[in-house]
Amino acid sequence: MDRIDDLYYQGHLKKVEPSPLKSALSLKEAKMWLKEAELTYSNGFYRSTRISVYFAFLHATRAVSLRDGIIETESPYLIDYLKKYCDDKSLKLECLDMLNYIFDIHYQDQHHFQSTRNPQDIQQTIRYGHVFIKCIEVCLEKTDKLPKSAIKNAIREKELDKPESLHKE
Repeated sequence: MDRIDDLYYQGHLKKVEPSPLKSALSLKEAKMWLKEAELTYSNGFYRSTRISVYFAFLHATRAVSLRDGIIETESPYLIDYLKKYCDDKSLKLECLDMLNYIFDIHYQDQHHFQSTRNPQDIQQTIRYGHVFIKCIEVCLEKTDKLPKSAIKNAIREKELDKPESLHKE
């Protein structure tokens, strides 16, 4: 049994309906979190910046797992899941190093008191975020399972599900 099989067996990874729509929305969310990280950084809120960077990485990673129909119980298991994309050269190994670094910082901040980062380290994580999201976009394109028109149609169908009052203006 390999590591991924173990994670399924232990309940850390679960199969769900693959969703190109949720994948696209998660990638959009990642970009929004990274933009928020830049804004909070520029205002000197370094702890909030770090949290925003974490969520940018998490949502970018989930863009792949949700597209594939996988959810996780804890974010570090996503690193193991993404390794298969490094093995087939769809994702650079450096991306997993960045992801591991961000998840490690997040863990330290959660479980230690007064975790502070210097501004240069925080700025570096923002740069990592831009690189990571671009790598995830490339990975999604290389391993695309549905044509882009299917994703666009799914987004349009979601818009049609909104109540009628939201469509009027």
